[in-house]
Amino acid sequence: MINARVVQATPDGGNAQHFQDQAVASIVFVTPENSTRLAINNAFMKETAAKLPNNVYPIRVIANFKGALNGLNRSDLCYVLSLPDNRFGRMAPFLDLVQGMPIQVTQNVATAKGVANGTLGILEYVHFPTGTHYRLVRDGASSTIVQLPSQSPDYALICVPRPHAASIRPGLDPELFPVFFTTKAYKKANIKLAPAPDGQPRYVKSAPAAIPLCMRGWLDRI
Repeated sequence: MINARVVQATPDGGNAQHFQDQAVASIVFVTPENSTRLAINNAFMKETAAKLPNNVYPIRVIANFKGALNGLNRSDLCYVLSLPDNRFGRMAPFLDLVQGMPIQVTQNVATAKGVANGTLGILEYVHFPTGTHYRLVRDGASSTIVQLPSQSPDYALICVPRPHAASIRPGLDPELFPVFFTTKAYKKANIKLAPAPDGQPRYVKSAPAAIPLCMRGWLDRI
């Protein structure tokens, strides 16, 4: 049902008291299986959106599928966009972004600078090109109103713990780091669709590009 990743190993030996004393310092993150994770994501975003000020909505950013979704019918499109990020080479098909939301980096963006796959942080800012327009749509899965931008963002600034790193720009907080929408998936996705009317198999092949992060609403610390 879940995958567990121990961030700091627990001590060996049979000393129960020693184990209890050290357990507080040991952290395990659990990743639910896909359907549960998507349900948690929807619930997390719904609750988050409800706490936003009036007329402020999450921004939904669709990954760049480079034309691979062109020509799909509505049913196919909904199916593809409902799939989890592990079906697209660790690149989410879309992201609902709220300033200040907890995030996890999903690729080794700059390991030498402390921004690696699995790094936890906070979304500080998303930069869109000048002239970007937004329209409001209601998401059927979460019943949440989201903003759809007319253009993809250039980059996002994330805040990650980098205690020994230098600032990327003079005067900027050293914990702020940019991640770009042009980040490519690790591998090409091969998504099987419903058969054609004549029974022939159909597939979508794409290596989407997007911002290399995901919502941390499904990541539980125990």
